[in-house]
Amino acid sequence: MSTEERRLIMKSKILFALCISFSLIFNGCSMPTVYLAPSGQQIANQHQILGIVPPSITIKKGRKKNPKELLKQQVKIGEEFQEEIYEYLLKRKSRGQMVIDVQNIDSTNIILSKNQINLSETTTDVLCELLNVDAVIYSEFVVPKPQSFFTSLLSIMIFDSYSPDTEINMSLSIKDCDEKTLIWKYDDEESKGIIFSSQKSIILSLLRKATREMPYFKDN
Repeated sequence: MSTEERRLIMKSKILFALCISFSLIFNGCSMPTVYLAPSGQQIANQHQILGIVPPSITIKKGRKKNPKELLKQQVKIGEEFQEEIYEYLLKRKSRGQMVIDVQNIDSTNIILSKNQINLSETTTDVLCELLNVDAVIYSEFVVPKPQSFFTSLLSIMIFDSYSPDTEINMSLSIKDCDEKTLIWKYDDEESKGIIFSSQKSIILSLLRKATREMPYFKDN
């Protein structure tokens, strides 16, 4: 194969990678699944304050890590995502789109830490009593191991294939503190490609859609 032919093949692969990334910008969204309990809206209307517990984080792929290193990364991502949820709800509230109060996540986390709470082993009624809230937002995220732009692009050029490295799966749920039951659940995933999107931009896009479906949302 001549040098010129190699050059043409390389250019075509780069164009292929760019085209896929552009395509994912417009087509990287799935249809969300929304559940509202039969009496969910009526129950939500009685709520005055909402607590947001740290998310459960699953890192989807990547080389095997030391368990301590993996846990540290999961905790870091969880703190970032908890803050994004909190700030987005406050944004909705400041726009008059929600009237419910949201407990400051610093206060939430201090209470959880002081009581040595393991969320996977703690019931909703215990959390509600500790946090003194009317409802609790739980969340789960499945995220990929971040890759650099050049690593992702090189993978595309070598293997002629593409796997989105910014796809995030999100599940939000609200549990009522009186009934101790699920009143609302939202599942969605989104990916916008490797070049023009950050993980934060995808989270904000997911939250924009999810918060509009919450029983607290009021369209102005």
